[in-house]
Amino acid sequence: MLQRQIDHDTWRRLHLTNIFHSKWLLFPLTLPFGVTFTVLLIIPSFDSSLLLVLSLLFVVLSATLFLPVFMVLLFRHYRYRFQFHDDRLVVRTGLIELNDKVVPYEMLHGIDLTRSPLHRLFGTVRINLQTRSMMFAAMDFRSVRPSVAEELGDRLNKFQQHRTHTLVSVTGIDEPHPTNADHEIQLHRMSILECCKLGFVRSRIPMILSVIVTFVVARFSQLGSLVGDSFGLAIGPIDMKFLGGWMPWIEISIQKNVEIWELSVFLAILVSVFLVLLSVTSLMLAIVQFYKFRLTLNDEILRRESGLFIRAVQNTPLHRLQAIRIVSTVRSRLLERESIWFGTSAMPALEAQQDRSFLLSNWLVPLVPSSKTREIARRVLPPNVDFENEAWETINVSRVWKRRLNFHLIYVFVLTVIFALVSLWLLALTVLLVGWAILVSRLYAKSLRYQLLDNAIMFHKGWWKRQWTIVPFDKVQVVKVTQNPFDRRFRMATLSVDVAAFQPPYLPICLLRMPYIQVDRCREIQDILIRESSR
Repeated sequence: MLQRQIDHDTWRRLHLTNIFHSKWLLFPLTLPFGVTFTVLLIIPSFDSSLLLVLSLLFVVLSATLFLPVFMVLLFRHYRYRFQFHDDRLVVRTGLIELNDKVVPYEMLHGIDLTRSPLHRLFGTVRINLQTRSMMFAAMDFRSVRPSVAEELGDRLNKFQQHRTHTLVSVTGIDEPHPTNADHEIQLHRMSILECCKLGFVRSRIPMILSVIVTFVVARFSQLGSLVGDSFGLAIGPIDMKFLGGWMPWIEISIQKNVEIWELSVFLAILVSVFLVLLSVTSLMLAIVQFYKFRLTLNDEILRRESGLFIRAVQNTPLHRLQAIRIVSTVRSRLLERESIWFGTSAMPALEAQQDRSFLLSNWLVPLVPSSKTREIARRVLPPNVDFENEAWETINVSRVWKRRLNFHLIYVFVLTVIFALVSLWLLALTVLLVGWAILVSRLYAKSLRYQLLDNAIMFHKGWWKRQWTIVPFDKVQVVKVTQNPFDRRFRMATLSVDVAAFQPPYLPICLLRMPYIQVDRCREIQDILIRESSR
């Protein structure tokens, strides 16, 4: 029955310009360039005639490789077809052996629309359909007409309306009054100034400063005599030697007859220029990615739109949202700003996980005033989640900070060994490191608190980087309790809550992880979560 329905409908193809969006078109340029560059490295000396020969070789190889690559991409274009039905999407691949992949509209967890400069040039758009399938790469329409995207949106809206009407009829509940589907509630909008603030918050200035300190410390090291010098460079009153080996180092030495004030001024100017360039780069990247960012809510659909050169639009149904996380760092608190991350049940394609240039990140709002954070969270969470009625349960700080101190002392020991290898004078810093470990352990222990709401669990941790994670009960998939030898000594455990959300590599496997909870209370919370999620 399904095959007859598929055969009688008209098959659609992608726009022919989808060929130009393939990365394989770079192969006819990269391979000849690599061959030409290798020849130049092998030959010690060359003249103008050799450059002419190499240029001709580059052109001939590029032209020779371009035609077969283009023919392969053209073949892949004609073997890819798709159909829209009332309740499903069908994708057919192959010319000799036909493969039909059917995706019900109910299984679509999100739709991303992207327009790059190349799309604008040809008047096309890219559609990325998010499902939980590992074969999702077949549901990436690289280049189609905007009318195709509009037709898919209309079919999804009709399917959702029909599904709602059927559900109301079965349950016997009065059907709600129809609402205007075009009415949008704007939750947040980012200006250029907000993008600049985001660039300041997201820049990696502390990390770069730590790298600079490492380079300066290397000046007192004897590592250079072990790995050998690669090359040197003189900048102002200092000499820099770039050292090779398993770990790259930079050894900085002062030239002779240099006044201390001259060296201080030069280093201050050098570091200032470096930090300014780093900040400007971070600001530019934030503007390019989040230019004219808009977060709107339209008939239970979250819509996020941003991008300067590549305009990306992401649509996510509210019922697909699994959890949210509010993040506040030291620099964001200086600007009275916070960030909101959200996890959805969509799983991007393997290609999209590697190249996320055309997708919005998992930040629901990358930067928002602290006064609006709770308002946005109330909009996207289930209606009964009242996370502002704070009835926090705290932990035993006096026991937790001692348990946490064991974790930090491991890092102190490793750094002490490194300092001893570099210079014995640096061992004096061990006392400061121990004091730092005690301070950080106590601050972290004081920050841990949680509360069980009517239909959700919320956990707060961190002092430097504060995080509030909220997980509704009906989104809980797995609840795990773990104990390591240190936990058993203090009768503690770690409660991990997993949801059906795609996790980027920079996030832990379990979305909600509550450490240092008393073992009895941990088991009790586990029973509550399992019981409530089963309802």
